[in-house]
Amino acid sequence: MKSYEFEKKLFFVEVTLTGLFCCMLFIASGFLILKGFAPGLMAIMAVVTFYTIWNTFVSRSNPSMVILTELEITFMTYGKADTYVIAEIEKLKIR
Repeated sequence: MKSYEFEKKLFFVEVTLTGLFCCMLFIASGFLILKGFAPGLMAIMAVVTFYTIWNTFVSRSNPSMVILTELEITFMTYGKADTYVIAEIEKLKIR
């Protein structure tokens, strides 16, 4: 078994803090849209920040740890794990 872990402080800054900042920007963009301030630009900002929030907290696209065994690969983020049987993997997207 091999495990690879994202450095905790770096993960917090690069992933968690960025996601939280995007949450604030998403709320601000919604408020500014309602106030009529550059609604087109704020709508674009809302879409981009929502995408980042989704990838960070919902789909957990940035794992903090990867565990590789002979039979399985596990991606862990925020205390949740997604495990896949290697023999059953047909395609794997890595960004």
